[in-house]
Amino acid sequence: MIFSAEFLGAQKGNRLFDVVYPDDILPNNTVFALGHLAYHLEAPPIDPRNPQAYVLRKLVEEAYAFAQGWNDVVDAATRQNGGHQLSKRQVAQLLMNMRYRFAFLTAIQQKPQKLELSDDGRVEVNSANMSAIATALANSKITDIE
Repeated sequence: MIFSAEFLGAQKGNRLFDVVYPDDILPNNTVFALGHLAYHLEAPPIDPRNPQAYVLRKLVEEAYAFAQGWNDVVDAATRQNGGHQLSKRQVAQLLMNMRYRFAFLTAIQQKPQKLELSDDGRVEVNSANMSAIATALANSKITDIE
């Protein structure tokens, strides 16, 4: 496992969205990357002998990794918020300023099956949400976190 200086430096650029509120909590992109990685380290191996099934399963695994990374970011932000649940605006600001927001914003906007965030801002790990994220990832460019 290698974290290049370039990759780690890119995680620091937090303020991506220019509307600022006093109680904003900036996302910790490193937490996202580590949560994402942690999911992959625990995921069961996938049999590569059937290429079509392998690609589909890897895409679903990536959706779960993105969900874990986001939920870890929400947990870190909640701790930074004194342990209080984030407001809907704080969650929106967190999402708008996160480096890896593309997958979530795409999944939230797509139809008919779209990503639903829970009241506390977390991604509930269920088949509908994982399918929405996987679809968004399938239609996106490759990201630097794979």
